Amino acid sequence: LSSYAVNEAQKSGTFLSSLKPFYRLALLAVANKKKFKIMDLSRQESDTKLSQIPRYTKRVDNFTDGGKKCLLRLQEQINFWLPATTPSQSLATLLDPATKMFAR
Repeated sequence: LSSYAVNEAQKSGTFLSSLKPFYRLALLAVANKKKFKIMDLSRQESDTKLSQIPRYTKRVDNFTDGGKKCLLRLQEQINFWLPATTPSQSLATLLDPATKMFAR
């Protein structure tokens, strides 16, 4: 998803258009979670790799106001850049050969 967000989302084309419903659902599933794994930066060593920073679970209702604002902005960005499609617009996803393997 991060590769898509950084590189592919800013390009236009038929292939990407056909995958937009999939990307929207995947991103909304993450953005609408009730709890997240949060990095504990207070326990970070100077030479620690990102994957090794300790994490703990935090509920969204316990986020700071800034954290809640960031999450809301993410949800709004998803809705702006990947709006919901109508059934007829989603037809491209079903007909695209690149998505055929997901139709099982």
